[in-house]
Amino acid sequence: FFSTMGLILREFYSPVNPGQFNPAYRNILKTLGLDVVEIPTTHDTRWTVTPEQIAQAHAKKPIKGIVLASPNNPDGTMMEPDRLEAVANCCADHGIRLIMDEIYHGLVYDFPTISALNFSGDAIVINSFSKYYCMTGWRIGWMIMPEGMARTAECLAQNLALSVNELSQITALAAFDATEELETVKAGYAKNRQYLLKRLPEIGLTSFHPPDGGFFIYTDISHLADDSMIFARDLLHEAGVSVAPGIDFDHCQGSKYIRLSFAGTKEDIEEGCQRIADFIAKRVK
Repeated sequence: FFSTMGLILREFYSPVNPGQFNPAYRNILKTLGLDVVEIPTTHDTRWTVTPEQIAQAHAKKPIKGIVLASPNNPDGTMMEPDRLEAVANCCADHGIRLIMDEIYHGLVYDFPTISALNFSGDAIVINSFSKYYCMTGWRIGWMIMPEGMARTAECLAQNLALSVNELSQITALAAFDATEELETVKAGYAKNRQYLLKRLPEIGLTSFHPPDGGFFIYTDISHLADDSMIFARDLLHEAGVSVAPGIDFDHCQGSKYIRLSFAGTKEDIEEGCQRIADFIAKRVK
């Protein structure tokens, strides 16, 4: 089944990995037999891909599609509207299908939130109830695509899952009426974000972009350790704090970074920071 599905999908796109990239995308696409072309991004470009990089990669080896996320995971950075428009135009000029992961839309802080659909009628947009609607694990979301692709997507979906279960559908509909509660949750994230932007530099974590959206901070720890996996393991065992090593997201530069989540309570965030501070203090003695 998977080999057949891979052959079908290859007709549409061979996605590009923009550096910081959900590992599930890369692994699933490789499992399906697709060639994944990786475009490294850097701290200097706010971990976002540029039109020039896409054009250069396409010139080396024709690309049929590109998967991008804004806000990004693990760093929460977003593309400015003009950058997103330039990327959409670049894809259109080169015949590249733009597939946009907008799952963290709704959880954005003081940054213009523009969908790729504002700039491209050919884009495919992926979204979910998992993040803003606090329904992680309910496995329900939506996909917007050009009308001409709908029947193909329907045929693929029928082979993956006949439909979303009824309970998840009912709950998702109810979530549309929970804006007040959801905005309260988001306000909590925003307060935690502001706390971390001030607190992390105080404890020795200074190199990171303030996240535009989501609930993560992706910070450089290369001045403290050579391997983020070992750093994360030691932090867990010695301080009881769990962070994600950057290698989970970026197999090239990820050993220099860790991802911290600020989706918890204010008290847990404060306690976690103090434990990290004590852990770092021991390492730098």
